[in-house]
Amino acid sequence: MLNLPAGWRPELIVCLGHAAAAQPPPMTPHRRYGWRDLTSWGRLADDDSRA
Repeated sequence: MLNLPAGWRPELIVCLGHAAAAQPPPMTPHRRYGWRDLTSWGRLADDDSRA
């Protein structure tokens, strides 16, 4: 899609331009989320090799 040379990969894409005159309304969540809802605890796959 970007026609980059072989071996190149985008690290950062910056969008430039002006915002549209009419913006969609912001999303309103049905319930409030806390940090416990957004955190998952677990072990990394290579943790057993370091023990």
